[in-house]
Amino acid sequence: MAENDIYNSKRQWETIVKKLENGKYLNRDKKTHYYIKNKINLKYFKELAKKFDYMDISYIRRIQFFKALRKVCYFCDKDIKTMTRQDVEEVIRKTIKVKIEFLDCTAPSFILFRDSSG
Repeated sequence: MAENDIYNSKRQWETIVKKLENGKYLNRDKKTHYYIKNKINLKYFKELAKKFDYMDISYIRRIQFFKALRKVCYFCDKDIKTMTRQDVEEVIRKTIKVKIEFLDCTAPSFILFRDSSG
């Protein structure tokens, strides 16, 4: 089980999960500049949260991944499942402040969204 750290990342993660369930990431507010523009993508965030709990990834890693994925959903209006590599590259071009870790995180996430039939 992932453990809390000195930055109280566990509480931050629990707040993110509550906001996902309430749909607060679908609209811009004072604290959240990047929000999920396409409502369909919210279900993928929920699935990913469950998968992270199962995989027992550290809380800080989960938080960083969700922030990066939220930026992707902000800059690209498409459904994540239908995004192509060109779409991802376009998002990266739009966001100059993206870290190299973002690229490491996105590769495994496409496995979740890939069609299992073929």
